[in-house]
Amino acid sequence: MHPILKHKTSRLYFIMAWILITAIHVLVLSFFYRVEISYALVDGIIFNVILAVIAIGLWYPVKFMRLGENRKIGLVLNYLGVGVLTITIWLTAGYFIVEMILGEDNEHITFLDQSMPWRVVSGVLVYLVVLLIYYLILYYSDLQEKVRLEADLKTLVKESELNMLKSQINPHFIFNSLNSINSLILADHQKAQDMIIKLSEFLRYALKYNQKEKIRLNDELYNTNLYLEIEKIRFGEKLQVEIRIPEEYGTCLIPNMILQPLIENAIKHGVYESIETVKIEMDTQVSQDCLNITITNNFDPEQPGRKGNGMGLKNVQNRLMLIYNRSDLFSWETDGTVFIARLSVPYEV
Repeated sequence: MHPILKHKTSRLYFIMAWILITAIHVLVLSFFYRVEISYALVDGIIFNVILAVIAIGLWYPVKFMRLGENRKIGLVLNYLGVGVLTITIWLTAGYFIVEMILGEDNEHITFLDQSMPWRVVSGVLVYLVVLLIYYLILYYSDLQEKVRLEADLKTLVKESELNMLKSQINPHFIFNSLNSINSLILADHQKAQDMIIKLSEFLRYALKYNQKEKIRLNDELYNTNLYLEIEKIRFGEKLQVEIRIPEEYGTCLIPNMILQPLIENAIKHGVYESIETVKIEMDTQVSQDCLNITITNNFDPEQPGRKGNGMGLKNVQNRLMLIYNRSDLFSWETDGTVFIARLSVPYEV
C-alpha cells in the first residue's frame, strides 16, 4: 500500500506539510511579487493541490524503478522522463485552472507567464525531494524486512538446534532403558513389566510437552520423577533420592527436559560405579531474580569412571545458552566424593 495513504498519521503529516508549502507560496507572491492576496491564495492553492496529488502518484514509478533493479543510466533516463512529464502536467493544469478562475485579470495571467522559470525550478526541487523521501521510505522498509527475516532465521536456527539437542536426550535415555529391560526380562519378569509401564508414561509425557520450550517446575519435576521411578526399578535401595523444593516455586518456568539429563548424569557416574548406596539430592532457592537448582550425588572416587563424552552436561549448557543467551547459568564441580551440578534460570512465572 501507499506509505502516505495507509496510515492516518502519515496522511495528517502530508497534509500539514503541503499547507505549510502553500502558505510559503502565498507569502512569497504577496510580499515579494506584490500579488494581491486573493490572487495569491488562488494561485498557491491551485498549484500546490495539483502538485500534492502528483507527489502521491510519484510513489508508483519510484516503487517500480528502484535502484539496483535497473541499470543506473536507464534509471536516470526514466526519472528524467517522469520528471519532465510531472512538471509539464503540473504547470499546464495549474495554468489552465488559474486562467479559468482569473480569466478576466490580464495582469495576473501576465504574471503567470513571467513566473514560469522559477515555477519550473521549484517544481524540480520538489520533485527531487519527493523522490528522496520515497527512497528513504523504501530503504527503511527494506531494512525492517531484513531485520525481520534475520530474526525469523535466527529463531528457526535456534529452534532447530534446540530440537536437535532434545532429540539427543530421548534416544540416549531410551537406549539405556531398553538395555535394562532386556536384562530384567529373564532375571525379574515383574520388574521388567513395571519398567515398561513407567517408560511408556515417561515417553507419553515427553511427547506431550516436546514442542514447549519452557514448562512449569512442577511439570518438570513430575517428568523427572517418572524417570527416577524407572531407575529405581533397576537399582532398588542402592538409589536414594531426596528432592527439597518449596511449593511456591512450582509455577516457575524452566526449560523443558532440563533436569532429566542432570539426574541421568548423577546415576551414570554415581550409582553405576558405586557398590554403596548413592544419594541424589536436589535443592532449590531463589536469589538475584534467578531460580537456583543444585543437584548433588556421592560417588566412589576409587572406581574407574564410565566412559562418555559428557553429552548430557554439554547439552544442558548449550540449551541454556540458546534459550537465555547466557553462558553463566550452568556449572559443575567435584568436591571430594560429591559431584555438584548448579543450574540457574531467570525467575519467570
